[in-house]
Amino acid sequence: MTDRAKEMAASLERMRNNPRVESIVLIVDDHACPACQEVQGAYAKDGDVPQLPVEWCSCKDGCTARYQPFLNTIYP
Repeated sequence: MTDRAKEMAASLERMRNNPRVESIVLIVDDHACPACQEVQGAYAKDGDVPQLPVEWCSCKDGCTARYQPFLNTIYP
C-alpha cells in the first residue's frame, strides 16, 4: 500500500467514525481521467465507498481524487 493509499484510508476511517459526517463525497479535478470521473459522487458513509487512489487512474500527475465529508451538523 502506498503512502497516499494509507493516508486516504485513514481519512476515510476518520470520516466514518465521525457522527457529524452524513455521507462521503468523492471529489475529482475537472481534468481527471475517465476512471476518476466514474467514481465522483456521494456515497453512504457506511456503504461501499471506493478506495483512493483510484486503481485504474491514468491522470497525468497521478490520482488527485479525494474524500470530502458531507456534514449533518455544522456547529455543535
